[in-house]
Amino acid sequence: MIAKQIKVGGLYVAKVNNGLTVVRVDKTELDYRGRKVYRVTNTRTGRSTTFCSAANFRYEAESQTEKVYQTKPEPVAPVEKPTVEPRFNTTGATTGRTYQEEPATPAPVVKPVVESAPATVGEKLTKLMQNDLSEAQPSPAATTYEPTALVAGYNPTEEQRAVLEAALKVGLKVLVIGAGAGTGKTSTLKMIEEVLPGRGQYTAFNSPLVAESKAKFRKAKCNTTHSLAFRAVGRLYAHRLNGARVRSEQVARLLGLEDFEVETPWLETTDADGKKSNGTKTLSAAFLSGQLIVAIRKFCQSADPTITVDHFRYIDGIDDVETLEDGRKVRSRVNNNLVREHLLPYAFAMWNDLASPDGTLPTFTHDCYVKVWQLGRGKDRPVIEADYILLDEGQDTAPVFLDILKQQSHALVILVGDDNQQIYEWRGAVNAMAAFPGAPRCLLSQSFRFGQSVADVANTILARLSEKTDLVMKGLESIPSRVCRVEAPRCYLFRTNAGAVGRLLTALDSGQRGHLVGGGDDVIKFVRAARDLQSNRPTQHPELCCFTSWKEVREYSKTDEGSDLKLMVNLIEEFGCDKILAALENMPAEKDADFITCTAHKSKGREWASVKLGGDFPPSNRMTDADIRLLYVAATRAQGELDITDCPPFLNVRNQDGSESPAIAIRYTKEMPTAEALEAYRAGKGKAAAPAPVKVEPKANGNSNGLPDGATFSWAKIDDSWLVSGPAGYEGQIVTVTRRNGSTSREMLGKALKTIGSYTFYYVTR
Repeated sequence: MIAKQIKVGGLYVAKVNNGLTVVRVDKTELDYRGRKVYRVTNTRTGRSTTFCSAANFRYEAESQTEKVYQTKPEPVAPVEKPTVEPRFNTTGATTGRTYQEEPATPAPVVKPVVESAPATVGEKLTKLMQNDLSEAQPSPAATTYEPTALVAGYNPTEEQRAVLEAALKVGLKVLVIGAGAGTGKTSTLKMIEEVLPGRGQYTAFNSPLVAESKAKFRKAKCNTTHSLAFRAVGRLYAHRLNGARVRSEQVARLLGLEDFEVETPWLETTDADGKKSNGTKTLSAAFLSGQLIVAIRKFCQSADPTITVDHFRYIDGIDDVETLEDGRKVRSRVNNNLVREHLLPYAFAMWNDLASPDGTLPTFTHDCYVKVWQLGRGKDRPVIEADYILLDEGQDTAPVFLDILKQQSHALVILVGDDNQQIYEWRGAVNAMAAFPGAPRCLLSQSFRFGQSVADVANTILARLSEKTDLVMKGLESIPSRVCRVEAPRCYLFRTNAGAVGRLLTALDSGQRGHLVGGGDDVIKFVRAARDLQSNRPTQHPELCCFTSWKEVREYSKTDEGSDLKLMVNLIEEFGCDKILAALENMPAEKDADFITCTAHKSKGREWASVKLGGDFPPSNRMTDADIRLLYVAATRAQGELDITDCPPFLNVRNQDGSESPAIAIRYTKEMPTAEALEAYRAGKGKAAAPAPVKVEPKANGNSNGLPDGATFSWAKIDDSWLVSGPAGYEGQIVTVTRRNGSTSREMLGKALKTIGSYTFYYVTR
């Protein structure tokens, strides 16, 4: 039910202690945060209790004796197994239904905003933050609340205040928050959690990000896309997860796959006797099963209702090179199309097995049950049980989850991210923030990571985008960031793995040892595969398995389709496989390394005191929007110093016709700080990093705080928020807080919320 349906004195069927009973609403009032609560009496037991949400009420009761009482917890309705009818057999004949869009069933409306709040949004937020809700609903208890200027322990900036106002105003719709690099995204989300009533759900695709967020949010639940889907339908498939790994040959046998031959006349060979043999390539059944697995993975990450040939990956090395009129060399797609058509029926059969809890194929992954959840329609549509949903890193969202998100008509959806940091399009990710063009949009442009000089670089880069951005970064005035040549930067950032690894290898000659962020597993696998080809041995590496020799790989890397292999091929040609493997397999830990090297993709979410951009970014006249966004991500990792002196986009480039294309010219808005100013800032920041201990004079018979007798502090939970209770007058001091089990922790007390008798309740500053 919703709040306006619930009247004082009314009888309602409600959920109490996991069972249903009839309750009478005695009165409504506001809690200390200004949220509406319901004082009710259980008509069966006569006991009084408090409901913090209208969601506890199910429907209006006809009488006190309505027979809904339960002596056991309300049973959980079993999730029905999805009915999966075979759509195609292995011959490609249609045998059943297709997955098609059906209109979603509207969910009950839940209004996650403060009712009857002041008309002006600015006044609404101010009054909420000050706990002054006299206009909303007079309450004797409300007049005793102490005002607080903090929200979730933070003092909001003007931009953050605008975000909170919009979150309170938007209702059951969508709010988009564009958060530039280092602009306090996490603190803003915590403030949103503080002001919004109801149940919150934070989610992101990245597991480490969600795990980190669990320690930061006090009320909102934190789950990955997969854990939300598992809770809904994934548990039906739990027995199919984490099985023993199987080889591709076994999967091929289970599917009935056989080798497939394609004609390659351009590879016609002549033996020693002069006998010519027609050029053909045989794609093994094991290789083909690997292609199927990749296609199913792509389908599961998409929003598509069924599998198509577009879900298959392009196979390098099986199509001829064609020369276009402009002289460019490209690969045709004749053989690739033949392979795709051949594999499509097997893909349907494979998905039908994976979509069933009773399936037998050993290739079931977590992505499969997310897809099953997304494909549900009507009463089985995916529902996230929350009043508001916070999607982090919204600029790189799997299409499958975006489709799920669009179906959450019962909740306020808040998308947070930076459109300009969308860097995973090549993996199929989409910008969910652009999927709601009519939604209200707020911006966070004040960075707390770097000063104005780095912000100027970021803004100049973003100005090159073909689709102009509304984000203009502002640096923090107190940080004297510099854009200059740095002799010994802490981190080197590159566009490619080859560039990052190349830096490691060249540094070895000078006795320096670097650390590659994220490890070098992908590079190691590629180099080992290259070494096999150089030794005339076949390889199962997905990018090289269709090549018969290293020479063929070298030639292919010179074509347009093979250009993504060019840098790795050049790296192997320059340093050799053995030297590369030795360097990567014996890397020091990051903290022990002389320097750090990293790709721009893996630098996302990181920051370093000094950063130098590498030489493998494309020049200014060849940059696509994807390249521009990646360069913006790389440049905004720097806190104090940014070195762009060897980065091609910032250098003039000579064209083939002899003309010169200008570099990206940085437009600085303020004078560059001096090196002395930066050093002084770093020295001062280092001293302030560790707060000085509170000086106290403990009495011989005092407690562990060194405070007078009886000045003890303990944790207290008030309306789902943990506060510290103790004597008055200790705001801003560090005290020892004792838990119920006897353990203690040192906490800094924030503002006092209120005083009840001799106990004062404090916020905790973390």
